[in-house]
Amino acid sequence: MTEPEDFRARAVRLFQTVADGTVSETDFWPEMDRLSREAADPIIALAYEEAHHYWGNFHERNILLVRTKPKPAFVAKGRELFRTLARALEERWPEEKVHEAVKHI
Repeated sequence: MTEPEDFRARAVRLFQTVADGTVSETDFWPEMDRLSREAADPIIALAYEEAHHYWGNFHERNILLVRTKPKPAFVAKGRELFRTLARALEERWPEEKVHEAVKHI
């Protein structure tokens, strides 16, 4: 079984790479899937749900089904959200504080 600190550190690193824009979707999902299988952590569950929205920005198509560039504001919001989730894990925020912080992003 993975040690909680190792689990937390891996999650923080992954979320920071999203926030920095240094991870590809292809590299992100295998690690996110591993994290979500390893522990029933509410922050990981929230991150998993939000990741679908974040990465979905890169798959949008227009009315002619032509792929479009993601809106910079949506990408920035997603990166800020993952930065906040990384901080929440590092500082061991209670679940209520995490949800309150995410609500204001």
